[in-house]
Amino acid sequence: MPLINSGSKFITDITAVGTGDTDCYVVPKNFMSHVKHLLLTNSNGSSRTFTIKIYEKIPNTTTTIMTSHSLATITSLSVFTLEKPIFLSSEDKIVIAASHASSIVSTIAAEEFYNPNA
Repeated sequence: MPLINSGSKFITDITAVGTGDTDCYVVPKNFMSHVKHLLLTNSNGSSRTFTIKIYEKIPNTTTTIMTSHSLATITSLSVFTLEKPIFLSSEDKIVIAASHASSIVSTIAAEEFYNPNA
């Protein structure tokens, strides 16, 4: 169980997404995470597509949550938000692939809680 009284740390990870599976956020060992925002941006002159997967360390499973989703030129999309967050366990990952390298940028804001038993 996380130690809520011990405080938490806030992080922001910004990643240029590649054409292969790109680890955009990995929960540190012995932490649990409340992902408050996943923002994807396309500043390219053409539409691009992306795929999002969630890797869960336990039970060692990867689940695709969006496949070949189109992102119009010069736009952004909020996937997880304060109203629609995702909670991840120790060493879980958000993995994203784009149709063209470095055309989509992932910005992830999360709050991490120390969990000595994770």
